[in-house]
Amino acid sequence: MKFFKNPTEPQLNFIHEMAMQHLGHPPSHFWGRQVVPWKFQGISPDVYEYVADATRQPKHEFQRRMLDDNHLAKKGAGWVSNVGEVISDVASTGARYINRATAFIARNQTTIDNAANLIKLGTSVATLGGLIAPSTAARIHGAANSLLSKPDKSG
Repeated sequence: MKFFKNPTEPQLNFIHEMAMQHLGHPPSHFWGRQVVPWKFQGISPDVYEYVADATRQPKHEFQRRMLDDNHLAKKGAGWVSNVGEVISDVASTGARYINRATAFIARNQTTIDNAANLIKLGTSVATLGGLIAPSTAARIHGAANSLLSKPDKSG
């Protein structure tokens, strides 16, 4: 219910974009022509049209339409609520994975640094031996430097 009390313009625009794509419209340039990755099943096109139209009204009118006592408003409000839950779940899952990756890197930074330094050493030897081009070595050194906890400026 919090969302319906104070929706932001970006939230309303995103809901509008989702509704329009569910109606078969192509992704808009306002969202970088990104296809919405979620497809909700069992929702009537009338509901998507109702929600899309409501998102183009002033905030207070959007609120009134979503809380109105008719079947389109009720289904639309339910759909908008589901969209919010999906986005919240995705953000929560993403944060969990980022936290796990950060913890892994922190636990294994010495090993990662050693591997990056070995890669750089092998690349230097391969360049001196004529096995790889200096430009290839520079790209490999750049990638290895990005793995180091304190990047080596010698490249």
